[in-house]
Amino acid sequence: MIYNTVVGFANSMYNILYFFSNILSIDGRIFVLEKINEIVANNIAILRKKNRLSLEELGKLSGVSKSMLALIEKGDGNPTLGILWKIANGLGVPFDELTRRPDPMNHVIKISEIEPIPIADGTARNYSVFSDDKNRRFSVFYLEMDKDCHWNSEPHLQGTIEFFTVTEGSVKIINDGEEFILNKGDGIQFRGDVPHSYQNIADCQSIAYNIMYNP
Repeated sequence: MIYNTVVGFANSMYNILYFFSNILSIDGRIFVLEKINEIVANNIAILRKKNRLSLEELGKLSGVSKSMLALIEKGDGNPTLGILWKIANGLGVPFDELTRRPDPMNHVIKISEIEPIPIADGTARNYSVFSDDKNRRFSVFYLEMDKDCHWNSEPHLQGTIEFFTVTEGSVKIINDGEEFILNKGDGIQFRGDVPHSYQNIADCQSIAYNIMYNP
């Protein structure tokens, strides 16, 4: 019953967009995106101090080195998506607690205006179109996956549920060792707190929306 409730609630919010940006370096290419380093740095520092953790203690919990954490908190580091997930898990918060920024109640953003985070060596692009906060407890991502792209995802917070819908192409998801094939129009609900991976198996670019429910 709780799954059906979450699905209905998430679907009702599916098309609300929220701006997400970052600065990342992939294969020597610099992706310049707006102000997110400062936002991430500030949010991590606030959350770490709120939990009364030293950089060394957070490093042990997250698996990210103390020196890297110090750089990120200064706004000097260019963390990858994987590193941010590790930090979020170490802090025990949803991923978007690191990237969340204030936004007006009515705020329309077009996908074409959002700068993505490159993943899988730049063969996939992750757009955060609706950010989680303490009231919503879910976030919406738009994914573009080039032909043959594949990546493994870190397990998220315990209780995390993903609602993944393919709008173009075909995607293979492996969740905790079980394989699922999704074609255009197909969707799947699966646990996000176990090892899982995504692979575009179409002969063209695949596109999907991923709604993540955070406990």
